[in-house]
Amino acid sequence: MTMNLFERDDELRQLRELFTGSLAGAGALVLVTGPPASGKTELIYETADFAVGEGAVVLEAQCLRSSEPAPLDALSQLLAKVGSPVRNARADRLLEEARTAASHTSDRCSEAVGHIAGQTLDGLCEVVLGLAAKTPVLMLVDDVQFADMPSLQFLLHLAHRSRSARLMIVLAERAGAETVHPLFRAGLLGQPHYRQLPVGPLSVTGVEALLAEGGTPRGARPAAEAVHAVTGGNPLLTRALLQDSREAGAGDGITVGTAYQQAVLYCVHRDQPGGREVAGVAAVLGDSAHPELIARILDRDDDAVERALSSLEHTGLMTGPRFRHPAAREAVLADLTQSERAGLQLRAARALDDDGASSTTVALHLLSSGYAQEDWAQRVLDEAAEEAAGLGRPDHAAAFLDLAARACRDPRLRDELVMRLAHHEQWVNPFATARRVHRLTRPLRHDRVAPSHLPLILRHLFLSGRLDEMATVLPALDAALEVADPRTALHLRLSRLSLGTWYPAYREEVAADAGTPPDPRLRAVGALRSLLASGDRKTAAAEADAALSGLSAGVPALEATGTALYTLILSGRTDRAADWHHTLARSEEGSGLAGQRLMLTLVKAEIALRQDNPASAGRLARQAMRLVPEQYWPLGAAMPLILALRAAVAAGDVGTAAELAARPVPPALSETLLGPVHLRARGRLELLAGRPDKALEDFLACGRLMRKGRFDLPSLAPWRGDAAEACLVLGHRAEARWLAEEQLAMERPGLSPTRGASLRMLAAVAPGGRRGRLPEGPGAGGGRDTLTRTLAELRAEGGGRGEPQRPEPGTAPGREPALDGEREVLRRRPGSRAAASVFPAGRAVRATLTGAEERVAKLAALGRTNREIALELRVTASTVEQHLTRVYRKLAVTRRGELTEVFSR
Repeated sequence: MTMNLFERDDELRQLRELFTGSLAGAGALVLVTGPPASGKTELIYETADFAVGEGAVVLEAQCLRSSEPAPLDALSQLLAKVGSPVRNARADRLLEEARTAASHTSDRCSEAVGHIAGQTLDGLCEVVLGLAAKTPVLMLVDDVQFADMPSLQFLLHLAHRSRSARLMIVLAERAGAETVHPLFRAGLLGQPHYRQLPVGPLSVTGVEALLAEGGTPRGARPAAEAVHAVTGGNPLLTRALLQDSREAGAGDGITVGTAYQQAVLYCVHRDQPGGREVAGVAAVLGDSAHPELIARILDRDDDAVERALSSLEHTGLMTGPRFRHPAAREAVLADLTQSERAGLQLRAARALDDDGASSTTVALHLLSSGYAQEDWAQRVLDEAAEEAAGLGRPDHAAAFLDLAARACRDPRLRDELVMRLAHHEQWVNPFATARRVHRLTRPLRHDRVAPSHLPLILRHLFLSGRLDEMATVLPALDAALEVADPRTALHLRLSRLSLGTWYPAYREEVAADAGTPPDPRLRAVGALRSLLASGDRKTAAAEADAALSGLSAGVPALEATGTALYTLILSGRTDRAADWHHTLARSEEGSGLAGQRLMLTLVKAEIALRQDNPASAGRLARQAMRLVPEQYWPLGAAMPLILALRAAVAAGDVGTAAELAARPVPPALSETLLGPVHLRARGRLELLAGRPDKALEDFLACGRLMRKGRFDLPSLAPWRGDAAEACLVLGHRAEARWLAEEQLAMERPGLSPTRGASLRMLAAVAPGGRRGRLPEGPGAGGGRDTLTRTLAELRAEGGGRGEPQRPEPGTAPGREPALDGEREVLRRRPGSRAAASVFPAGRAVRATLTGAEERVAKLAALGRTNREIALELRVTASTVEQHLTRVYRKLAVTRRGELTEVFSR
């Protein structure tokens, strides 16, 4: 056995014995059959090497597939080496006669094998037999099924006359392929010295031997079994797979790569006519493939398809109508032209729909075809989108609706499809969604918006910062709630409650939705709303945790999940939020949903910032910034921007923070929950940069916004403590103490960073002791350690007497109960009073106005009407109204009476 032949010992022995018999005048006629690339060619040429060693002359021909084979092509190849010039000349003359005769016959499908005159055939046979009389002859014809008819006629005539000649004729034919002419085969079967020698695939043992030649040690049975499962024992495929694995450094494992896929295509193209088409349809159909369906798609006879599939199975590519390995299917698909593939996909979709296949299965084929103009295709895509949405696959739903919308010719129906598409696509590709909805809402036509699309429209308008337009749509949402079906009503209520939480101006309109709704999505949003309204962290955290436990995984719960996690963070349960985030992030891996990735990244950044890791928070915030389409959603882009700004400030990176603070934010930001957070971050930057006066302005503006929106929650933005710090730097000690006391009075019992910060501030302004000094370093953020240390230091100061306090009997050093000590400090602190108003801003707040705005505001504070102000300043009434709008926003006031209070300070 040579290096290239495995498990062919018996076949090679038989061929050698037959040749040896022919040396004694016992002519041999052998048909070697086997699938493509099974080793037939190697086997017959191994026999040729043996024959040459025995002194034989080898005459050979290689037949190629052709729609019209050249007459006598195979015979011409065989007679090219018949020996002496005289014999060659005679062969040439006889070939010319044969060609002339063949030119007047029909093609290879005619009923007769050929029409060459008997005299010419005898002459051609005598040329070969004459050579065999002088020296043994081995005649080889590879791929004889592609031979031309006149050559087959010659071979059959020679076989009849070669029984007692020193001549062995070996023909190689592909098993399962379109075989040679039936009369030729019948003629072979009628010869008494005819033998058929089948060549099958390698067994697992044969594959193991082949792997051993490639470096895999013998005995590696599992590897051989794995390879055999992929290749079916086809030697060409096996060697290709071995090459891929060797190049990939797979060791004892297997790697399917380029060599294997190229070998697959070689086998497909070498298969019978129509085999490539059958393989192509089977590749397109995938798991849906079966012979009858393939036949219908190709409009072929069932038996012909069965034969082609059988041939492909013998080749080692398929098991029944399915490919042995996905890489084989991928190779066949890639070999199809774009038009071939699109056409087959469309025909497959139509046939599967006729068979009652699922809408999703049919729609996937329509997607690949890119065609959906017909009504049946639109119906299928619509149904498939609903199926995908129910299975939590917004990517599939969006893809189906995108094709349907592009193919739809009705403008109104197309807008409806685009809205549905955007609903799913917002979680897959926010950029594409923002562009689509932006186009559909410019201008916004309320009468063309279905109730089920109102949440999407409102979300887009909110993220776009188009709050005025959003306000005009809100009544439509309230009206739709009265007539909506239960499913739509749930989404409308969720949108209503969410907007009322993030957009405080709308909160009063949704008071009826307060409480704990049964649906976990409503419960999640309700938890945040309740926290902002009451400040009850314990209850809000419990509600948020319960909501997260009830939320099912998947896209419909994404927004509610993010809200619940944010509620846990604001409730001081950052640890619990981190646990939930870890669980959710594991389930998100590989989903490819940009919206889900954005939500989890924002939450992780917030957690990192609250856990004193500003470097990680900043990195995550910048990742999130890249996931938001700022051009269309400027208000949505503000959230990661503010996070990045806060992280830079926390890290002390003034340069980065200044660059982020200089980026424009939409005016509507101040009307949302994020407005105070942004002002507070900007104020912290001013304080860090040594501008406490400007910092104080931002902190006080932050406070006005929070009071105006009635969500004055220290864990969201502890503006009083920040303002106290700015006052302390400016030398306003009394005001600093008062603000710190006010913030501390707002805190509920329990440890929190803001409580620790307030106590630190009280320690800094307390009489005696650490007057005017704030603790620095990693623990300065107000965590449990800092809080306990601050309480101990305040006790040590003895309430201003400078007398250290002894611990109570039975209390171990370093283990004082922090909360008991806190109550003691609060009881002993002098001058405690309840907050009746905010520390007056006065001149600092007014400094944010332009000169023109301040002139208009002063006159309005005096009670002048817009017309009177316009006449006095010589401007239009419209200009006065615009100035006042900006003044109200900057000063966070809602009526003229408040202007009088501001300008009286």
